[in-house]
Amino acid sequence: MKRVILLSIIVLWMLVEKLSAQSQDTLAYPYKITGHIYDELGNAMPGVSIVSKGDGNHQLSDFEGKYHATIYNSNTIIYFMVFNYSNVEYIPDGRTEIDITLISEKKSWLKKKWLGLKHMFH
Repeated sequence: MKRVILLSIIVLWMLVEKLSAQSQDTLAYPYKITGHIYDELGNAMPGVSIVSKGDGNHQLSDFEGKYHATIYNSNTIIYFMVFNYSNVEYIPDGRTEIDITLISEKKSWLKKKWLGLKHMFH
């Protein structure tokens, strides 16, 4: 009988520990993130899609490149996407203001090509 009680206490303790660890990862209130999105030259980028993984929250940056997004978990992955630019994935990890710089796909492609050629001849 003592073994059953002891085993029950251990299982209950493990369950409480697991639930408390999960509750630390999930925020109990909406978490607002703001910032600016720029290109590699420092110009504001309007119309960039900001999507948070999991809840499907979708926003667009305004004409000044400003954005705001609401998430419910500080470990949520946020995607910044726009045509002809490399996508950026970001995990806020408690930050509330995040500025992003997107790189042109053409420049990104050329950089990868150059690194590939450089690596091939060394």
